Amino acid sequence: MFGEEELRLLKSNRSYYNRMIMQKGAELSEARNSNALREKLIVESRELADLEKSLRTYKDALLEIKTRVVKENDEFRTRRLQYLNEIITEGISNVFPEKHLSAEVLCDFKRKNSVKLRLTDDKGNVFIPYISNGKLMQYLISFYAVSGIAQSLGSHNLYIDEAFGVASAENLQKMGDNIAKSIEQDGFQIILVSQSSLLYTDIPRREINLQMDDASKCAKVTSVDDYTARR
Repeated sequence: MFGEEELRLLKSNRSYYNRMIMQKGAELSEARNSNALREKLIVESRELADLEKSLRTYKDALLEIKTRVVKENDEFRTRRLQYLNEIITEGISNVFPEKHLSAEVLCDFKRKNSVKLRLTDDKGNVFIPYISNGKLMQYLISFYAVSGIAQSLGSHNLYIDEAFGVASAENLQKMGDNIAKSIEQDGFQIILVSQSSLLYTDIPRREINLQMDDASKCAKVTSVDDYTARR
């Protein structure tokens, strides 16, 4: 038989071991939870690694597409510039055939609004448009560039306001022929404002004549004449 002291000690030890068992049970449960979390994190880490690899592959594909798009876009714009060069060169040669000028549009695709144009003759001499034959050369370049762009965009309407007033009588007639060609061959509808009949005499047209009304200080239509065929 156990004495009271021994029984008290046994109860005390049992209580101690019970607490230890409960503590170890809690630690074991926590370890299990931690292990489950660790396994979950490992799985998520692998999934993230796979996702990162996929994203890297996708990014590389996008960079490749971007490179190709930029290259193709630059090549397309270069071809369009060549188209403009041909249009402007042909137009200038119609008025100044003896000069043998070639137009070259220069554009820096990496900088916005940076476009230049130079003229070169068959001997390699370079001319600046605004000091080559005065304003007429600028008007010629503008006319052929705008008409070329309009046609490439599917538009066939042009507005010309006293563009060739600085031209000589001979050059005005040449420009009239070129405008007539734009109408007859290229299908343009042109609104032409001009005080010189040399520019439009041979162009099929509807001629609207205006006169300033002194009372109202407004321009009024005095007559509308139809010329459906070239003279």
